[in-house]
Amino acid sequence: MINGGKIVVNVKHDQIAKFCASLSNTSRLAILETLACSGSCAGDINEIAGLSRFTVGMNLKYLKKFGLVKGSLTSKNISYCLDYEKLEEMKKKFDEFYKNITENKPKQEYANGSCAKKK
Repeated sequence: MINGGKIVVNVKHDQIAKFCASLSNTSRLAILETLACSGSCAGDINEIAGLSRFTVGMNLKYLKKFGLVKGSLTSKNISYCLDYEKLEEMKKKFDEFYKNITENKPKQEYANGSCAKKK
């Protein structure tokens, strides 16, 4: 958000940063794709994604904490699924952020490690 000509860090920035962090791990990306394709329980994810149970468990915990996946406990296993509402919400926030930083981009060139406006 711009306030008096200055960018002010806000909750939206924090949410986008956490969303990007949740996608910044190859194991988490594989888990998300596995859930999107199969809606598997935790025991099956490691087999389908080719990851250890420990890796799957730690990363599901991270994804659940951020809200990208939901989990439910049954008598035999824990089932996880994607939270499509949260994914859509974060996509909209990221799209808005991307639009804000690219819609008025000046013509610049990268020279000697710094941005310089073209004349």
